[in-house]
Amino acid sequence: MGFDFNNKRRVNTEDRTIEYSPAKRHLAKWQWYLLVLVILSPLIYFLSALLIDSLVVTASGYISYDNIAVRAPENGYIKNILIKEGQQIKLGQCLIKIDSPVLNKELIHLKKELDQLKKIQSNTENPEIEHFIVMKKNLEKHLKTTTEYVKIMEDLKRKKLATITDQQKARTDFKNLELEIKDIDRAVARSNLYHKFKLEEQYGDIIRKLKTTIIKMEASMELLKIVSPDNGNIAKIFTNIWEYVSKGQDLMDIATHKNLRVLAYLDHKDMSSDIYQGKKVTVMLPDDIKIEGEIAQIPSLAEHQNKHINIIKTAKNKILLIVSMIGQLPAKYQIDGLPVKVVIEGYGLDRLID
Repeated sequence: MGFDFNNKRRVNTEDRTIEYSPAKRHLAKWQWYLLVLVILSPLIYFLSALLIDSLVVTASGYISYDNIAVRAPENGYIKNILIKEGQQIKLGQCLIKIDSPVLNKELIHLKKELDQLKKIQSNTENPEIEHFIVMKKNLEKHLKTTTEYVKIMEDLKRKKLATITDQQKARTDFKNLELEIKDIDRAVARSNLYHKFKLEEQYGDIIRKLKTTIIKMEASMELLKIVSPDNGNIAKIFTNIWEYVSKGQDLMDIATHKNLRVLAYLDHKDMSSDIYQGKKVTVMLPDDIKIEGEIAQIPSLAEHQNKHINIIKTAKNKILLIVSMIGQLPAKYQIDGLPVKVVIEGYGLDRLID
């Protein structure tokens, strides 16, 4: 079987002509509406944004508590940091230990000086004592001789070899010697007392001043163990271990659990008389949690349409709103510095109605 490519068959196109009806194609109405909606969507979005801005104003802010700044009491090196940022702390808990080589050296020197002064004071003998000791020894020796003489006189008196006068004279000499020895003892006591007062006058004041200085310095050394002044959380630590810090330098900030509030910053262009103290607002937390609040305090500028200059000067020239919570803030959101948004509802609505 073969194919003849040169054999051209005539095809009657007239027999194969297909007639079509004059039908028309139309788009559905909903497709037209969709097309118009797509074209107008940017304009609708823009207009809706303007409408929302005219009715609702939002201000960015954060959860805030009363903060306590912890500063270095003395110059020194950070010996140990016992806490971390965000950690919950209790009143009196040790936070940081500071080592002050200067205070340590000075304290050691003062204690050595105090010990030396005490030794000098205790080892300084009364120069008059030696003279009284010699006198007393001579009198005691003479008293011993006189005692023997009295005994001899009494014996001779019994043998009627001595008179009563001789016996009385021997006893009188004995009594006089006893009185002289007692006088010396009193003189020694007076001399020692005077010597003690003299040493006290010479060294006592210096020793007392040294003791006071040492007590103050030990108290300063104790302050180098920095403890928490209140319950709270460590908001920020500004130092590192073994870093040298100067007296008064900020070491950390502690966020207490007191005076819960929201600090929100409102754009100055949104400021008007519609924002006032006591106005109800909504605080937007993460996870779309909403808490009711109210404006507790705003600058006087807000109530007088920019007639004053009490604006909180930030980098973006915004106005500070202090918002107090009316609803209960969940525990997991009670974090100092947690970002939130404050929604001021109804803003501008009264002006639109009027």
